[in-house]
Amino acid sequence: MKGYVCQADILRIDEKLQKARLYEKKESEVARFCLSCLLVGAKKSTVKILSQPIGEENFQKYWQNLQRNHYFAEDKKIDIESTENVPFLLMINCASGILERKLEAQIK
Repeated sequence: MKGYVCQADILRIDEKLQKARLYEKKESEVARFCLSCLLVGAKKSTVKILSQPIGEENFQKYWQNLQRNHYFAEDKKIDIESTENVPFLLMINCASGILERKLEAQIK
């Protein structure tokens, strides 16, 4: 990403997406976390600062859930390109621990 992003930018995007009814206010914390990841990549300390206010326990939970669901690439990029409705909602639900992302189909 070119330029700078600040916490106010995250809050503005969060508000805009809530107004568009992409998610509800109760999902705002995890959405801010995911937005921060999208904008700066897998830079843990920066994501933590940008996604505030967020509790330490929830931050660690969201971070670990995205790691386990293969959202963080080795080059610190995030495996999702934008806040398009379905991919972003899936990311929020994976971060929350509601869904689990599989990289390959399992055929029985």
